[in-house]
Amino acid sequence: MTSGIYNTDPMESPRYQLEKARKKFFSVKPLLKEHSDSEPFRVVIEECASTENTRILLRRIKNPPMAISDTVNDAFEALRKALDQVGYAIAHKLGKRGKKCAFPFGDSDKEVRARASGPSAEIPPEIFSIMAQFKPHKEGDKLLWALNEIANTSKHRITKVFPNSISQTSIGMARGSGSFSLLGPWDEQKGEMVIAEVGPESTFELDGLKFNITLVFGDIPYIESTAIEPVFMYLESKVKQILDAVEAKAVEMRIF
Repeated sequence: MTSGIYNTDPMESPRYQLEKARKKFFSVKPLLKEHSDSEPFRVVIEECASTENTRILLRRIKNPPMAISDTVNDAFEALRKALDQVGYAIAHKLGKRGKKCAFPFGDSDKEVRARASGPSAEIPPEIFSIMAQFKPHKEGDKLLWALNEIANTSKHRITKVFPNSISQTSIGMARGSGSFSLLGPWDEQKGEMVIAEVGPESTFELDGLKFNITLVFGDIPYIESTAIEPVFMYLESKVKQILDAVEAKAVEMRIF
């Protein structure tokens, strides 16, 4: 028999999911370092038949392991669960079945508001209004809206890595004669960056190429190729704000 005070805190589960998200996300860092140490990029030299130029490329030869994608997915999924579970906590305390208490994501403000009579119908209007004020739609807080997209994305598409921005890629020494150009943009479709393109009658030497790798989102609307860490930090803070606001209103309404 369980105690009558067992699990009496209605915010325990959503708060747990928030903490779980934080722990999961920071466990990505050693995985990313291990991947970086495995030298997932390689300098290659290729001849361009059409121009007779020589291209020196930085090419991705390894994709991030599934362990990174899994962990990132778990972290964002926990943030998403925290929002639904606070809705469930409200519905449960009101004696509802907890079947229509989803956090109201939508593509527009109108779609969000329509959730009040659909998937979020068991959430009281006063608390639903607070949730809607955070604008979890594409016309409002795009990153908050994207949280739902991240949680619904296949794990193998959620992450990729590429070298940091070109401004943060450095060459210790480059010397040559004739015509050559340095540091073209990163081409994600090809998975490579042109370090230098050298004319047929030219010479070129390169020493000390340095770069860091950045973990970014894969094929996810609005945030594709965006660095993952600042997005997570923003959403972690935003989810905490939502939980705090909902809890405060529930206490005011004497639901909790």
